[in-house]
Amino acid sequence: MAGNRRHLAMLAPPQIHDGVGYRRDIDGLRAVAVGLVVVYHAGFSVFPGGFIGVDVFFVISGYLITKVIAQDLSQNRFSFREFYRRRIKRLLPAYLALVAATLLAGLCLSLPTHLDDSAQGIAASSVYASNVWFWRESGYFASTSDIKPFLHTWSLGVEEQFYLIFPLLLWLAWGRISRRAAVVLFCVVFTASLALSELQLAHDAAASFYLLPSRAWELMLGGGLSLLGAKAAGVGRSVAVVVGLVAIFASGCLLHAGPSFPGLTAVPVCIGTAILLWAGGRDEPISRVLLENRAAVFFGRISYSLYLWHWPLFAFYRYRYFDSPPSLAITLLLITMAILLATLSYHLVELPFRRRDRLPGWRSIILAGSSTIAIVGVCATINMLHGLPGRFPSTMRVWFARPAFKPDAKFCTAISKNGSGLSCRLGDQDISPDVALWGDSHAGAVASALGEAFRKDGRGFQVYTHVGCPPALGVERDVRPALGDDCLAFSDDVFRRLLADTKIRTVIFVSRWSFYDRGDFGDHPDDGFIPFARPQAGLPSVPFEQAYHARIVFTAAKLHSAGKQIVILLPVPEMLHDVPDFLPILYLRDADLDSFALPLNDYYERQGRIRAFLIGLASRVGGKTVDPISFLCRDRCYYRRGSKLLYADDDHLSPDGAALIAPAIVRASDDGN
Repeated sequence: MAGNRRHLAMLAPPQIHDGVGYRRDIDGLRAVAVGLVVVYHAGFSVFPGGFIGVDVFFVISGYLITKVIAQDLSQNRFSFREFYRRRIKRLLPAYLALVAATLLAGLCLSLPTHLDDSAQGIAASSVYASNVWFWRESGYFASTSDIKPFLHTWSLGVEEQFYLIFPLLLWLAWGRISRRAAVVLFCVVFTASLALSELQLAHDAAASFYLLPSRAWELMLGGGLSLLGAKAAGVGRSVAVVVGLVAIFASGCLLHAGPSFPGLTAVPVCIGTAILLWAGGRDEPISRVLLENRAAVFFGRISYSLYLWHWPLFAFYRYRYFDSPPSLAITLLLITMAILLATLSYHLVELPFRRRDRLPGWRSIILAGSSTIAIVGVCATINMLHGLPGRFPSTMRVWFARPAFKPDAKFCTAISKNGSGLSCRLGDQDISPDVALWGDSHAGAVASALGEAFRKDGRGFQVYTHVGCPPALGVERDVRPALGDDCLAFSDDVFRRLLADTKIRTVIFVSRWSFYDRGDFGDHPDDGFIPFARPQAGLPSVPFEQAYHARIVFTAAKLHSAGKQIVILLPVPEMLHDVPDFLPILYLRDADLDSFALPLNDYYERQGRIRAFLIGLASRVGGKTVDPISFLCRDRCYYRRGSKLLYADDDHLSPDGAALIAPAIVRASDDGN
């Protein structure tokens, strides 16, 4: 008999706050939200805007939590300790199970850099800051985000940050200010958050997506609806339910991933969710059929666990099989596994800890604090041990090191306002440089190898590099804050230095040439920067497509007129994937290590136009070119020679790769050749 009672208890609706009536339609609405998210993350095209499921969750959460707080305040029994105890019991157990499973899976499947990256995301999530972490790290819609197993916890960070602030504000306002003043204050904060969400899209779309200030209005919409306490009546309820569902599903069908969300674009789905909360419940017929059926309620109850578990499954699969998107069968299998894990998590982890006698008093808060310390400690250990490379055979460990893209700092000084621009003295330190290197991070990647080659040749060597700035006057890019926006000033400075130094007879141009007019390639096709050429005295003012080439010509011609020889390294082949990342995975999968070498035709398809331009430029100014494909390619462009990697990522040469090309550049820079 006791066993039967326990079984019945597991099938009962989840325990809720005293006096807050359970609504099956809200569980159905949760099912809609998590379904949209899972379908979107699975890659199905039916809901290209399925990410709006998170916005549905935000409005629901704001509605329910505000109802609980307001009810306790109205009965003069609100307790911060009790409020956070309930939050901890609701969220923490399943989260801890996910952390343990993800770390274990990472130890078995992830390479050191990826395990370290995952551990940092987990640590951030444990202190409710994963949204801030992922905002600083990358965009949600970027392709590399697909393999971050804790990326989805950004939404939990937003919610928990909101609930660190909102209860306090509500408690301070309750009974202390007039209703009119409270409404005005609420509307001001709500409007400011929505306005920020929209305005921020223009200059930092990732911040608008990830951060609380631009998301608070969504939770406040649900909270405001809860405080109003109004309910639809009569036939208008059915109309409202239809309108709400149409608003949600239309958003899911019509929106697409990109930098135009949230902002005003998120308003329809949030309003639709609020309408459903306002009209649903109390046996509304359409809601009863669509949202309160047994399947919808079931998925609503496991929605939190399903949200937690589905994404790491997709992320680990995509990480392991980066070269082949999952088939329909694999995708359905992953979804089925997520549902099974969520069901087990709900029944074996979530429900048992929701019982009233579990973690009473301060115990839940102590558990939360101690688990946070433990998670941060474990993740910090993984970080300090550099992702535990000892898990892998010694033959693989040489591939894990990522050489820096810039020369040894002891020979360099910063000459740009953000430190990305460097001036370095390499080669034979006892001889004044007669040759200079000018370029972006691709120049930095070959600088050390060139310095060693010039040292052996008994020559001094000067280096000028700046991340993201091609060797051309008057070209600037709209770049991320971490890189700065000082290409114009850097290029002007380098140009003046080169003209003033009469001992410099040769200038070597090295750049990721095609990136600036064609964007990125391979793993990061959308990770480009917006290039543009600003008006500048003596330089032609034309659209960037023309200005980029014209200003390279202008720069090279001016240096040639000043008596400098120009040597141009033609474009280095760009790989489809990050070499130090994918090669060990191929090795572990026992796959053909050379099967992903870039076909030579693919290289020419991307680089043919810029190659022809650079070869023509060299001829025009009496300069020379060095062709990297002579050293890196045959029928294909290879990323390794034996166990040596020729690339440090997907486009920068490693020291071994640069060493193959450096002697040819030295020979081309010799005035006697």
